[in-house]
Amino acid sequence: MRNRIIISNDAPVGIKDLAKELITNGLPANSRSLYKGRNKVVATALESGIEVNVKAFRIPIAINRFAYGWIRRGKARRAFEFGLKMLSMGVSTPRPFAYVECFDNVGFLHESYFVSEQLNGWEEIRFAASRPDFETLADALARFVAGFHAKGVKMKDLSPGNVLVRTEPGGSYHFSLVDTNRMRFGVYDRKELARTCGALFEDHSARRLFARNYVRYAGLSDNYVELIMASGRC
Repeated sequence: MRNRIIISNDAPVGIKDLAKELITNGLPANSRSLYKGRNKVVATALESGIEVNVKAFRIPIAINRFAYGWIRRGKARRAFEFGLKMLSMGVSTPRPFAYVECFDNVGFLHESYFVSEQLNGWEEIRFAASRPDFETLADALARFVAGFHAKGVKMKDLSPGNVLVRTEPGGSYHFSLVDTNRMRFGVYDRKELARTCGALFEDHSARRLFARNYVRYAGLSDNYVELIMASGRC
C-alpha cells in the first residue's frame, strides 16, 4: 500500500508522528471519543500535550474507493484544503493540521484521516434554542452565516452539529464551522444559499427568529423567511 501525508505549515510539533501512527495502528488507543457513527471523531494529545482533533472517515464503497483514488479528491483531503481556503477568506473553522490517505496497490483509497485544531469549550448550536440568551445568539449567528454567504461560501450540510459556538465572558459570540469536506465556493445564488439555513433549527420558532435576522443581514426580502422555513427538516 502507498500512503499520503500532507501537513500544514503551522501544524504543531508531533503531527507527523501522529500521522505515521494513524497509518500503522489507526486511531490512538488513548484518544478521547467525541463521535462514533458512520465516521469516528476523537481528541488525542500529542507528546507536547497539545490536544488535536482526528476524524477517521469510513472506508468508502468500492466505486468510491476507485473514484477517490483516481478521479476525485477524498473527503479528508477536501476537509483539509477547504479548511485552509475558508481561513484565507476569513471564515472561521478549526485550523487544519494534516490529512492522511492510505491506498492499496492499485491506487484505491482505503483509510483516511483529517487532523485539525481541537476546540475545547465550544458547543454545538443544536442546544442553543433552549438557552435564555437565544434571541441575541440567533442574531449573532444570522450575521455570521450571512457574512460567509456574502463571500460566496456555501456549506452543503449547514446543520446544528456542524456549527460550534463559544460564548465570551462579556456576552459576545464566536462561531466556527466543522465537517468542511462538503463546501462550495463562488456560490452567489441567494435562494440556493438561503435554503441551506433551514436545517439549522428543528424548532419552528427558533428557525423563524433566525430567518428574520438572516434576511436582514443578507439584505433580502421577507419572502426569504418563508423559503428558509420551508427548507427545514420538520
